[in-house]
Amino acid sequence: GIETVKNEPFEDERGKGQYTFKIFHLASHVPRFIRAILPRDALILEEEAWNAFPYCKTVYRNRWLKKRFHLQVESIHVPDAGTSENPLNMPPDHLKKRQVVHVDLAIDKGKSKEYSANEDPTIYHSERSGRGPLIPGWKETTQPMMCAYKAVTIEFKWFGLQRIVESYAINLMRDIFLNSHKQLFCWQDEWYGLSVAEARAFERRTIQSTNQALEEARENGLPTPEPLADDASEASTGTTAPPPPSTPPPPPAAPPAAPSAPATPPPAPAGPPPSN
Repeated sequence: GIETVKNEPFEDERGKGQYTFKIFHLASHVPRFIRAILPRDALILEEEAWNAFPYCKTVYRNRWLKKRFHLQVESIHVPDAGTSENPLNMPPDHLKKRQVVHVDLAIDKGKSKEYSANEDPTIYHSERSGRGPLIPGWKETTQPMMCAYKAVTIEFKWFGLQRIVESYAINLMRDIFLNSHKQLFCWQDEWYGLSVAEARAFERRTIQSTNQALEEARENGLPTPEPLADDASEASTGTTAPPPPSTPPPPPAAPPAAPSAPATPPPAPAGPPPSN
């Protein structure tokens, strides 16, 4: 399950936004023999996100791996069809290693076992916005248009597994981007036209529901995690959350991917799923 520990405003040099700290409990998603082998903290992923649309930064850590694992996703949303060369202003040394992957909501089908006709942009039509379905060539004819550019940087320090894990993580993030943006498009009747206050209220209800479900799962035997890592547990409890890290992590050994995932704007001001 997903546990939301913090959800509060923050402000930095980019402006104002929303900071969230979440814990992903992965034990229920792996076979029992894996749970028996690995320590409990190995199956807990921590996520910190600073969402200041149009820019967002998300960092993932694992308590067991600690400094041996670092996954970062930077996102910028631009009103174009994926034509910007370097919208996140990556430095030259990162640009040399960058791999660009184009994700098209209409063309890329994703994994067949995850397919749902209710989340297929090629057949969905929004009653509230009038958008959809996305037919071949939609990027050349649709207005308004927005592209979500995402730079994924991963570092995994484990001899013999580094490249395998880094490659797997990059492919996994691409699948997540594809599915989440399809859902965002096909769920727009749920959020289109919401004010920021209404979006926040929707978000609070969702958080309350997921946290309650997690508590019920714990009552049925799901292990309760140890106290949070020091840097996360000391997150601000006032109106300003900790700013995103000012210095990026070192470039990974395997080339990072910077996929661009076109989506039709505007998304909800904030809050309704899916996020980040």
